[in-house]
Amino acid sequence: MRFFTCLLVSAALFYACSSDDASSADDSTNNSTELPESAGSDHVTVDKDKRTITVSSDSTTKAFCILHKGAFTWGNVPFEAYTETVPSTYVTRGDTLVVYFNGNTDDPHYYIGGSTEEIFGEWKNLECGEFEGQLYCSDEEEREFSAQYRDVVLTISENKFQEEFVYKPAYFKYDDYMNSFFMLDLYAILENASDFGVGAVLGGLLSPQLPSEIKAYEKKHDIEVLEVSKREKKFKLDGKDFELKVTKVERDSLDYTIAVTVAAGGKECSYEERQVNVTKDNCTDLTTDGLRNYDEDRDSNDSLFLQGTVLFTKGSREFGECLTQLTSESSSSVAENSDDDIADPAKVVYGTLEDTRDGHVYKTVKIGTQNWMAENLNYLNDAVYSGCVKESLGGCEKYGRGYMWFSAMELLGHVECSDDSLSQFSEFIEPVHRGVCPEGWHIPNNAEWESLIEYVDAHNGDEAVGTSLKTDGWVDVDSLPVGTNRFGFSAVQGGRMDAERTSRTSCGFNGIIMTYPKNDSATSAQNMYRPDETGKGSYVAYGASFCSADGNVWTVGMNSDYRYDEDVRITGRYYAGCYVRCVEDK
Repeated sequence: MRFFTCLLVSAALFYACSSDDASSADDSTNNSTELPESAGSDHVTVDKDKRTITVSSDSTTKAFCILHKGAFTWGNVPFEAYTETVPSTYVTRGDTLVVYFNGNTDDPHYYIGGSTEEIFGEWKNLECGEFEGQLYCSDEEEREFSAQYRDVVLTISENKFQEEFVYKPAYFKYDDYMNSFFMLDLYAILENASDFGVGAVLGGLLSPQLPSEIKAYEKKHDIEVLEVSKREKKFKLDGKDFELKVTKVERDSLDYTIAVTVAAGGKECSYEERQVNVTKDNCTDLTTDGLRNYDEDRDSNDSLFLQGTVLFTKGSREFGECLTQLTSESSSSVAENSDDDIADPAKVVYGTLEDTRDGHVYKTVKIGTQNWMAENLNYLNDAVYSGCVKESLGGCEKYGRGYMWFSAMELLGHVECSDDSLSQFSEFIEPVHRGVCPEGWHIPNNAEWESLIEYVDAHNGDEAVGTSLKTDGWVDVDSLPVGTNRFGFSAVQGGRMDAERTSRTSCGFNGIIMTYPKNDSATSAQNMYRPDETGKGSYVAYGASFCSADGNVWTVGMNSDYRYDEDVRITGRYYAGCYVRCVEDK
């Protein structure tokens, strides 16, 4: 099963390969015609007795925009034949088709509109979910609102098994930018003084959001709207007046250029973003300047293969830093530490915690008034939405288990993958939320992470918080300080998890991005590992990411551009993945 988004989700296929791979691309096809995929290369088999749907593919070639030695060219790339090892399964209930993609019975998808006798046909996703045998669907208002702009359609034929967004004309005319997915992102950023990070792209301004959901968020978070129009909003958040303006929107189907300003307290932050749908016609005009997730230090002999839409986000880091300054109190300051106030790593005392569920024993450490686990949780609650780095690098024993956020929170039964709002979980999140933690311990919320940071910052001298929390075994850190592990927190360089979000109807576990030493022979294409240790990925990330019960991902040693950073910050939202550090209940 393959998921694709058609528009506005920055769904570029961004591959990194060696120079030998690049030479296999067919450069003889540089003419004015497009390079189509081989017709009929996929074969779909429906076994009505076993109720399975299996996809196989012939060896084929596909068209990519290829960056090699500093130049973009258009060419064909060969793909080997394959057959899915885990087929999808299905059941029928009246006129409803229920599909379990890749056999995942924890994630049923409900469809109507086709023939339950033939199975082949087009099916419309009902956007429903199941928990403990109960079916939960979006309410009528949400369904009617969504149906104005797009449908989620599953096509099953002899040569196609694919779910995709089908956008309607109203989607392209939508201009009520203050009722968009971006507003929820912006509110979360301003509330947490976090980076303009993962998920917070301006394309969210083009994604319609139910006005009542925006208002519900504003009410819950005490955000007072002072003035609002389609392109501007003035609001009061945490006692401070903010003003958002959409200053530029140029939109042509998949392509867009958007600019915004956010102002508060006499200071203004501005940012412009561009998305381009990669085609043969514009391939050679592309540039790496501002290309999102592009590693400037990569080997130019390694090729990148681009397909789909790509984002150009030059200035996003500066914009994020500016937003942080907007939310910071001008009068805030950190007191100077005396030598007596500075924690001594030699005096750290560890405790122990036995997880009675599997007998695993963890180190613990008291930091300030909080008692933290001093290593990452390694409890297998779900094999689909969690995983380990490759065993040869230390596996779960060294780095702990990586979880999708909703798996760490044990909210799998409440996930609606087509709904990007955190509000779908709000009624199920407890004030002290245990999640996957052992009994008597819980997933820390943002306030508890902030409390940890404040204590460390007050007792580590002139050292950066990230330096104080990480161990000294991190690799490829260039000129940044070696970790002191001053408080015994012992943050290991586990990288970051990435959700398989090329489709907002997909929330699968995409892997763990790991760092290699500079002298390692592994290429960047091998740095991401699924639970089955299959290599996948195109860039290296450097830090260690941890779950927050408030729906954020806190990262030690890495900023939102996947570069080394000695700060501790929020770099992601609930649809990303993270390691788990439990904190003891009070």
